[in-house]
Amino acid sequence: MVNGHLSRKGTYIALLLILVGLGIGLGLYSQRQAMAAPGQATSWQQQMLAHYTQTLAVLQDPEQRAFLEQKIAPLQTQEAARALAQSRPAPTKPADPNALRPPEPLAVQSLPREPGIVEGVAAPVSPDDFTTRNAWQGEVDGQWIWVYAGAHTYAPEQGALIVLPEGAVKEEWVEGPIGAGTLRIVTAQDGVLRLEAANGAQLEFDLRTRALRQIEP
Repeated sequence: MVNGHLSRKGTYIALLLILVGLGIGLGLYSQRQAMAAPGQATSWQQQMLAHYTQTLAVLQDPEQRAFLEQKIAPLQTQEAARALAQSRPAPTKPADPNALRPPEPLAVQSLPREPGIVEGVAAPVSPDDFTTRNAWQGEVDGQWIWVYAGAHTYAPEQGALIVLPEGAVKEEWVEGPIGAGTLRIVTAQDGVLRLEAANGAQLEFDLRTRALRQIEP
């Protein structure tokens, strides 16, 4: 009885030594294959299946064969699932999720739809970029337009206008005279805005041509 137990124990030890030897050999082989062709490296399931299958081919003992077959079955299931997952194409998405979305008009501060000069408003841009002094809104050739007067926040000595036709997705910038300072809308008449710069310079802005010019006071 004892001899039988020792015999089986010896058999399992021998089997484990064979498995370890084959595992080391397969590991070295797989490492060489991965270095030679990184894109074609085998999975650990494939390596273990090859390991067990080679060992099973040389075993005659029924208990040893049954032991290995129990190891092989779950590996085959895992390898089949892995191969199926790899065969399915990965979902693709655009580099920019908003690339296929049409641009939306810039959001303008809600104001009564009455033409004229408006105080206490802000242009629909970052306050880090533009500081608004005042604005004008009205209709020009059948299109509603907002014009914001002010200056670059990071360079307050440089005045500017921001023009925003209704429904536009991007604002238009019109630069004031260099070094003249913040612009302020003073009057509006016949499609022309009269403006004053911080340094006292007088200017006119044509709402149709988007031309800004300095005039004599």
